[in-house]
Order: sequence, then structure tokens, then C-alpha cells
Amino acid sequence: MNNLNTNLTALMGQIFDSDLAPVSNVIISVNSNQYFSDNNGMYSIPVSIQDKDKTVTFSKSGFSNINRSIRSISEDPVVVLPINSAVKTITLSARVINQDFQPLENANVSIVGTSRGTITNSDGFFTLGDVNLDDLIFIGYAGLQSVEEIASEINGEEVILFTEVLDPVIIEAPKKKSNGLAWLLALLGVGGIIAVSSNKDGQLGKPKPPKKKKKQVVEL
Repeated sequence: MNNLNTNLTALMGQIFDSDLAPVSNVIISVNSNQYFSDNNGMYSIPVSIQDKDKTVTFSKSGFSNINRSIRSISEDPVVVLPINSAVKTITLSARVINQDFQPLENANVSIVGTSRGTITNSDGFFTLGDVNLDDLIFIGYAGLQSVEEIASEINGEEVILFTEVLDPVIIEAPKKKSNGLAWLLALLGVGGIIAVSSNKDGQLGKPKPPKKKKKQVVEL
């Protein structure tokens, strides 16, 4: 049940990290109630003007907690959640889906360079403990393109694997070896056909001139 006073209104804003990238699945706690930011870092929490001095806590694994009053948030709804540099490891959790937004069961998840890994459940979720924030995470599934992502960038997020596109295979027919002969080549010349010969090496020779017709002498 919501413990806020009556006459509620929605307090909306957006959460970013230190690089001004939206942060999803941030836990927003107020009056023992919890809410979450969406995939774009947007949030909406019900508040009452009478509770304007109440404290709202923004928290997520790998980040420093931020405490702000409802009054402060109403004046500036943008929340910047800095990465907690003191945190060395996290419990990495994320969801793996395909390009049709369907969960992928038994997708392989591992820390690159180690033998540590796990697989996703029937809903596409996985959890992997003691992961460094800067660890490179491999995620793969048969028939889909695998990805490698930094742990801190996919924690609490959805990772999409797309259909693998294979490079085209070009098969060339064997080329026939030419002997260089052109013994059937004929050129049309003036007064008849000029024959073209070739030598023993297959090279074209000089064209032979057409034979002259003998003149017939008619005796009277």
C-alpha cells in the first residue's frame, strides 16, 4: 500500500550517469515504497505536496546512492547517479533477448579471459556474482551474433542478440586455357577474302593477299 498522503501528483524526471547516459532499473525509494526507472532512465513517482520534505533515495548496484528531497526533485527532476569508484565488484544481472524481443533461454554468458560463466533461464535472465565493473562480458547464442560488453554498461539492462549474417560465398568456374590460335579468323577485304594464318607458336601471321585471277586469252 502507498503510505503517501492524499492529493497525490506524479513527480517525473530522468536519471543519468556521470557520462549523461540514461540509467535504467534504478531503485527509487520513498516512504518504504519502491519504484524503478525505465529503459530510458525515466521515472514517475506519486508524491504529495505535504510530503515535500520527505527524502527520496536513488540507488543501483555499482553506483553511489543519491538522497534528495521531494521539494528538490520538483525543482530539478534530473538526477545524476555517479559510479561508485569504491565498489570493486558487483553482482551482474541482465536479460538476453532476440531482435523480436523474445527471451533467450540457455544463452552463454562468461567473463572474457576467465573460465567463469553461466547461462540464462527460461525468461532470459542471468546473474553472475563478483564481477568487476570493467570486466568484458561475452554473451552468445547459437545462430545469433555474439556480443562483448563492459559489465557496468549492461548491469540491469536488456541485451539484444541479432540474427547472424553470413558472408556470401562466391564460387568461380574454372577458366579455360586459351591456345592462342586464330586459324578460323577471317577478315572481309576489298576484292575477296583475306586469309589469316598462324605460326607454330599460335601467333597470328601476316594476312595473305587474295590470289589474282588469270586472264583468259580468247583467240579469234
